[in-house]
Order: sequence, then structure tokens, then C-alpha cells
Amino acid sequence: RIEVGEEGVLVFTDHMSSVPALAVLGEVSGLFPFLGSQSEVVFQRLPPSTRATITSEGLRLTTERGRGEGDEATADGLLQALEESFSRNVGKRCAVAFSGGIDSSVLLQLALTSGRKVLAVTVGMPGSHDVEFSKRVAQSMGADHVVCELSDAEVLSWSTYLRRTLRLSNPMDVSLGVIFHVTALESARNGFRQLLAGQGADELFGGYMKHLRAYRSGGPEEAAKVMSEDLEGLWRWGIVRDFCSAGLAGCYLTLPYLSN
Repeated sequence: RIEVGEEGVLVFTDHMSSVPALAVLGEVSGLFPFLGSQSEVVFQRLPPSTRATITSEGLRLTTERGRGEGDEATADGLLQALEESFSRNVGKRCAVAFSGGIDSSVLLQLALTSGRKVLAVTVGMPGSHDVEFSKRVAQSMGADHVVCELSDAEVLSWSTYLRRTLRLSNPMDVSLGVIFHVTALESARNGFRQLLAGQGADELFGGYMKHLRAYRSGGPEEAAKVMSEDLEGLWRWGIVRDFCSAGLAGCYLTLPYLSN
């Protein structure tokens, strides 16, 4: 949330900074989702659960609340929280970045049952297992579904574009950026400017194999430590990468698992 008042620009980030915010400080102070190529400008990434004031004199941060363990999670409670996130953050028309896996399928089902106009969008290589699987799942759910299959030349072209525009260098960052960018392009082409994605579910619920390995080697405490580190990395960089990759294609990325 952003407010403009006499004391300056006030910015309130949610509990995971699901909409990235960078305070850019220079001759003109401002707020941007991504720094771009202006590496000479002084900037600071706003952390989760923070109230920030930006003035001509600089940036002042105040942590709004702690990030404790919270109440014990239940299946019903998690579903209610996700439905409330939908109610607050998702419009009447939305697309879902759809792999056919459980994270994106839950989002698609929530959008369908809520009466929203929704489109499932899948991006992949021709004939890949993920593409074929997403087709079967979307059909079984009765969802409108489009598939965008990329050639090697298209992957190279979009990779080069994102490397240059967003300064992506890590191969994993580039590959994920391409997926979000092309998914957003296809969404916008079909008239859907809000794109939902299941980012954060694996980090919150221990969905990666490394979380299982941590649990087997060190028990719940070790698994929780690794998951917490992954969440930290997600808000510091992963969300910025995905939000801006989608934004360059004209879509507003919403992450219901991470939005309060």
C-alpha cells in the first residue's frame, strides 16, 4: 500500500513483500519494482512487514510486526487464509500460470469455484511431459486452457532479452524469467492482465526434495531452517524476478500463497 502525505511517501509491505518495492534515492527519490540498469543509483529493497517513509532526506524503515511462528496450521485454516487472499487480491478476471501440479491446480480451482473468469496458461517445450500433463488436468477441471510451446530459437531470444533488460545471469533465473514472461504475454494476448502463480507454496509447505532431505538428516528443526532460508531468498530476489518478468509483458503478477 502506498500513501502520499506531508511527511513524504509512505509504503507498507505485506508479510512476504509479494509486490516488490525498491526505494531509489538520488536527486529525485522514488519507488520502483526493479532497479533496471541504473546501478549508480542508491537503492534499498523494502523487507516484509515494514512501514517505510521516503523523503528528500532519505529512507526511514519501521518494522510493523514480528515474524513469529503464529498459530498452528490446519487444512481448514490454510484454505480459509487462501480464500481470504483471493478475496482481497484477485480481480474478476485472471489467468493462472498452470503446470498441472497441486499448487497451480488449487489456485485454478479456487478461481473457477468463485465465479471468476479464468484462463489456465501453460508454457513449455513441444511434447514435454509437463505440457501434456497440464492439458489432461485442465480438461478434467473443465477450465479454459491455452498452451504456448516454445522453439529453441524462441527460448534463446527471450533469454537474451531478459538477460539484457533485467540483468539476469543465473541460468535458473533466466529459465524462470522466460516462463513467467511468455506466460504473461499469452495471458495479456487473451485479455487477462492479472496473472496468478503458485510461488511460495513449496517454501511454505516443504515441497522441495531438499526439505525432505533436511528433515531426514536433522528432523523438523533442520527442515524448518532450510524452508525459512528459502523464503528469505524468495522475497529478496525470486519475487522481484518473477514480478518484473511478468510486468514487462503487461501483466500484474499476484501470488495468493504469499499475499495477505
